[in-house]
Amino acid sequence: MNHRIASNNSSLILAGVRSMGNAEVARLLNCSESTVSELAAEGQYKLNFHTVSELLARMNLKVVSADKVCVDPKKLEQVVDMAKEYMATITTEKLFEDEGL
Repeated sequence: MNHRIASNNSSLILAGVRSMGNAEVARLLNCSESTVSELAAEGQYKLNFHTVSELLARMNLKVVSADKVCVDPKKLEQVVDMAKEYMATITTEKLFEDEGL
């Protein structure tokens, strides 16, 4: 298991809870604020955010910000390679021709 990913997941979840506040998280989860506080607490034998983060990491999942886009690294590499091949054929003259300048 990747402990770095689990730790990052946990940090992102806790940051999200802090930014929303326990009351709002409790409302969204339909539970009490004390339950949210317990989830955020460190401790053995409790289901806390770190435990959930470890589970996500074991499932090969990670938490990312909603404004981020996840891309398959192999597909991205293919796109970059295609762009490099195309860019190798470009000259200043060709750019001006294509733009009609």
